[in-house]
Amino acid sequence: MLRQLRRYTIGTAKQSGRLLRYFGLENPKLSSHRLLTAAQELAQWDQWGDPDPNLPLTLLCQDFETDAELHLPGRIAARFDLLRLLKHRLEIEKVIADNPPITQQPIKKPIFVVGLPRTGTTMLQNLLASDPRHRSPLTWETMQPVIAASRHARQHAAIQRKVASQLLWLDALAPDFHRIHAVKAGLPQECLVITAHALHSYQFQTTHYVPRYQSWLQQQSRSAAYRYHRRFLQHMQWQAPTQRWVLKAPAHLFGLSELLEIYPDACIIQTHREPTEVMSSLASLTIELRGAFSDRHDARQIGPEVIHRWSQALASALLTRDQKKIPSERIFDVDYHQLTTSPLNTLQQIYAHFELDWQPQTAASQEAWLTRNPKHRHGHHQHTLTDFGLQTDWINEHFSAYRQRFLRPSAAAVA
Repeated sequence: MLRQLRRYTIGTAKQSGRLLRYFGLENPKLSSHRLLTAAQELAQWDQWGDPDPNLPLTLLCQDFETDAELHLPGRIAARFDLLRLLKHRLEIEKVIADNPPITQQPIKKPIFVVGLPRTGTTMLQNLLASDPRHRSPLTWETMQPVIAASRHARQHAAIQRKVASQLLWLDALAPDFHRIHAVKAGLPQECLVITAHALHSYQFQTTHYVPRYQSWLQQQSRSAAYRYHRRFLQHMQWQAPTQRWVLKAPAHLFGLSELLEIYPDACIIQTHREPTEVMSSLASLTIELRGAFSDRHDARQIGPEVIHRWSQALASALLTRDQKKIPSERIFDVDYHQLTTSPLNTLQQIYAHFELDWQPQTAASQEAWLTRNPKHRHGHHQHTLTDFGLQTDWINEHFSAYRQRFLRPSAAAVA
């Protein structure tokens, strides 16, 4: 009943926004200046730290006002999300100003899972995070980082319930998204949500069409994003000692060299899967998310867009590896099909490569996660290349260097 009511509310809000436009009335505008001012008033702090939020926020607001074609619920969600990110960033800076030793917190030998989206990165992060000695940032922690970093357990329980309630609105906006990717308050979250606080994140182009912002982001060094990423983790573990972080984001492919500048002892795991098995799934995920917030979600435009972006990501990662910027002992390659058919064997190989201690309780915890999370637990995700105007030959051409390097010939690749 409540689920239907939320979806009805979203549908009504969309129609209201269209009616306002029909009569020449403007929906609430997104102003970078107003957002910055509102965040400072809410946080009662005005020191942003590094990097400066002004330019990326201005570009995002411009894109949201024009190219993204937000409907009314999408516009409300965009303002809510940006204000939340800005407010929490200021609150974190305030806590650090009051407690300078936070920035001396060591982040030891963190594990980063990278690879194309839809290649088992989420599964691998969850399995590694199920090791009792490991920790991943959880969704509720990234949405309420200041409370999460406190010692008040009673507040933790209350805020988890609040975040879980907020996430129910994502179901109303994107009813089929849970079939593609599970998002719950207590599940591990991606690093792009962390770097979104710095406004240096691929999160925004995943959920919206933001060409000005994305063009700007691609020209930036990733160092600023990773410096903030480390600052965020240091704040998170300040009152909760952490032996090892398990982190994940496909977008790390764009900045592996900068990642290692900030985390020189990082353990990088790159997952691999035939791109022809990935691209339609990724395009489907993108159109589902953008359709949640916008009236602009052209399948024939999104298909080529994801191929272009992620072929660039792999090319960047390959160049970094070819330039010997990643020591061989700092990176390990995992085949998607090996991971899904022999997950525990794959995990043992990972532990051995990075000289991590494999213990009986490690395997027990990971086996328990596999039992609780069978494949297609949330339903089948239906998609085809033709849905997005994509062809196998074209995909193979864009990913030819990657496929020759890491993949064995498969039926999908030559179909």
